Amino acid sequence: MRIGELLIAEGLATPEHIDVALRSQVVHGGRLGTNLVEQFRFPLDRLAEALGRQHDMPAATQRHFERCDAEVQSLLDPAIAAEWHIIPMGRIDEKSIAVAVTDPLPDDGVEVLEMALGASVVPAIAPELRVLYYLERVYGVQRLNRFLRTRPADRDKHDERRRYVQTLSDSIPSAPSQLARVAIRKIRVPSSDVFELPVTIDSVATGIRVMRQCHSRSQLGRALLKTAELALCPPLTVMMLMTLRDGVA
Repeated sequence: MRIGELLIAEGLATPEHIDVALRSQVVHGGRLGTNLVEQFRFPLDRLAEALGRQHDMPAATQRHFERCDAEVQSLLDPAIAAEWHIIPMGRIDEKSIAVAVTDPLPDDGVEVLEMALGASVVPAIAPELRVLYYLERVYGVQRLNRFLRTRPADRDKHDERRRYVQTLSDSIPSAPSQLARVAIRKIRVPSSDVFELPVTIDSVATGIRVMRQCHSRSQLGRALLKTAELALCPPLTVMMLMTLRDGVA
């Protein structure tokens, strides 16, 4: 079962929310869960739990990341962490280490990690946003611009934190942590009306007027694509829209 279908079946999201997230995914990229978090502030821990049920795996939540063992993390080469999108969490016992992953690991990936860490690995699933954040924080693997947010004016210009992921404290306890799951609750999400265009665009002039009235990036993107479709002759079969973040496309 796909993650969107699972969230709908469990009452954690509506078909309308999934549709909005899918349309956002087409424009901005990233996984469906990433777009749900960005469009509706869907809790990352709740997404991790749903991914765990989807893949029948333990879920790595924020409290597990907060208790990561820095010494264990130092055992892994940053290139390997970046290639497999994994974050070592800590020792479960003397012979095994828990690792956070964005996807179930194939056999060759397990072999590479076990050789690098010198122990058997126990994968736990985590959302794309969180793993990419900690890859940058722990190993210096820079996130793509798509996953960065504009920083508020009152925040230090070198502060790369995003509002969806809590920053680790300076003192990270090195005690091993156990993987566990938390209770799932329904969330209240905002209406998807802000992503719908106010009027139907049937001419270039209407499209320009609508773009001036847009209140969200998703609205503006849809209006721009529709207006361009009407303005260009012959019409294009493929079109790419690149959004700017901090002046970078």
